[in-house]
Amino acid sequence: MKAPQITNQPGPHCELAIRIRFNNMQRFREEYERQIGRGNYFVKSPRNKPIGTRVQLVFLIESIEGLEIWSWGEVDQVISAEEADLLGGQPGMEIRLMDMNPQRIKELEHLMTFDDAAFSSTQGQQSIRRGSYPPTEEQNSLRKQLESLQLYARREDYYGLLKIPKNASPSDIRDAYRQRSKEYHPDQHYRKLPNDLHNTLQEIFQQITEAYRVLMDPAQRARYDSKIGNYTNPLAARASQAHVKKQDAFQKNYNAMIEPRRQKIELLSREAEADVIQGNVQGAISKLQLALTLDPLSSPIKKRIKELKEQLP
Repeated sequence: MKAPQITNQPGPHCELAIRIRFNNMQRFREEYERQIGRGNYFVKSPRNKPIGTRVQLVFLIESIEGLEIWSWGEVDQVISAEEADLLGGQPGMEIRLMDMNPQRIKELEHLMTFDDAAFSSTQGQQSIRRGSYPPTEEQNSLRKQLESLQLYARREDYYGLLKIPKNASPSDIRDAYRQRSKEYHPDQHYRKLPNDLHNTLQEIFQQITEAYRVLMDPAQRARYDSKIGNYTNPLAARASQAHVKKQDAFQKNYNAMIEPRRQKIELLSREAEADVIQGNVQGAISKLQLALTLDPLSSPIKKRIKELKEQLP
């Protein structure tokens, strides 16, 4: 069976051409749903081009002889090697696809209704879906690791997820997250795993990232440590003390009590300034005096009333 036809047109004045290979149509469908259909594509590359560079992309479906899908776009975001190392991802360029109009989307979605198993490759073999091979030793090992990490995730044990002691320093947390990213970032394994294992990996890495964000923020870490009873953190130990809890509860109740009053004062102040603009100075003074009854110690309100009274004839 011949490859289905698709309209390919070169992008205008593209400075860079990149060819991306997919094992089969199923793999291209997955990438279309994840990126291409939304109008962008991330290209992993240690040598990035400046933002605004026009790029010609050629997607090759290896299981279907002669099938190429062209697209073009502009570099919209650049992730350097240093940023990727810190964030735990890959260096590269986010390309905003400029030709993903309704007609092109309709054409691609029609193309993807074809089953690549109906076409023969150049060797006469049918393509195999990603992850349909027998599990490798690497996949079995990763599955066991993820099962162990899922236990930490269910307990919301952030220290266990990052494999660090509860008194870890910020640099220890940063180093641990960097190491976990090298081991468990989904992009490191995307082409190697069956769908179910890849989905589990994504969920676990989201939990690892959440653990990193919480433990790197002193306030969030103190609340978390207080919750789990980790009093190696001085801030958590202080927050757990009875008088501190009472003080925090009082402050919370006090804030809830004065918030409506504060909002009323702000409203009266805004209305007073509107009166000033309209030339109604006496009306503005009256509103500010009412605001002053809600907050008798407010120096700014007293000062503003004095200024306005000086404007009266």
